[in-house]
Amino acid sequence: MKKKLILVTLFISISLSLLFSNELTNLISMELQKMYNSNFELSIGSNTCNVGTFTWEESGVGTSFSSYIQNSVQDAVVDTKSFDLILSDVMPVFGPDAAKILSQNKEMKLGAFLVFGTYSMEGPSIKLNLKIFSNAFSKVMAETEMELPMGIVPLGMQVIPTDIEKIENMAGEIDNLYGKSELDIYVTTSRGDGAVFRENEYMKIYLLSSENCYIKMYLIGVDGNTVQIFPNQYEKNNFLPGKQMLQFPGKTSPFKFQLVPPFGTETIKVIASTRQFTDVITDFKDLGMATRGIFIKETESEEQETMAEAKILYTILPE
Repeated sequence: MKKKLILVTLFISISLSLLFSNELTNLISMELQKMYNSNFELSIGSNTCNVGTFTWEESGVGTSFSSYIQNSVQDAVVDTKSFDLILSDVMPVFGPDAAKILSQNKEMKLGAFLVFGTYSMEGPSIKLNLKIFSNAFSKVMAETEMELPMGIVPLGMQVIPTDIEKIENMAGEIDNLYGKSELDIYVTTSRGDGAVFRENEYMKIYLLSSENCYIKMYLIGVDGNTVQIFPNQYEKNNFLPGKQMLQFPGKTSPFKFQLVPPFGTETIKVIASTRQFTDVITDFKDLGMATRGIFIKETESEEQETMAEAKILYTILPE
């Protein structure tokens, strides 16, 4: 009897999840179609489309609801039949800022459009900001705000990130270490910036730069500890050719990036330099709690050097 009750409860839970998911997909699909129909420029040329992340406000932090929205938008893009979806396992999702560099590399299967956005709470409702960005024109072609009822959220799903102030403070400590630069560096995960992963899933990181440079990459964990993860004892070559995408871990690397507890939001910080660093470390180095330890003081050189930086956040949730 107890076993039968558990099975019935599980069936009801799955049925409700599918019902909520279909309702959200239908709402987004109708909104995307309206945006497409009201903007003539969206119908010109290719209709290929990547779907990016949907994070809490402008924090860049995702939750289980973020992942739920992203999946619903992917289904909605397919349902509209106005766009041809490109999945992230075919082409990683970089943010809009990287469009100019990506479009210069014809070997990359970049979609004509990127659908992404943010969400927030407004009274008893969820406000979803939805954008369609043109990679060819490097601008947002259409934007809308949807008001979603809280009833659209499956039972037990997290909408607002926990410890958001702590996350923002920690991220702020490592922002703008080098100021503005002529060198552009971009970083993303296999699911985009602000992506959500479940325990024991594997993550890939992708890097892209505007010109030839050398890279150092750091992981700032949930507990605040900072570890240099690239270069390392397996991947010692930290040179990144301009306008070429670098995958970490590499395709021939003997290790994978598996996500395990503690749960919460982590940060990847990338430092790029047009000149090789003076202290290249080739093993995984723990820098302790001092996140400012990623600021690298270079020795003076007659060779002109340009520095740049980038960061992304991702969240690990229980299985």
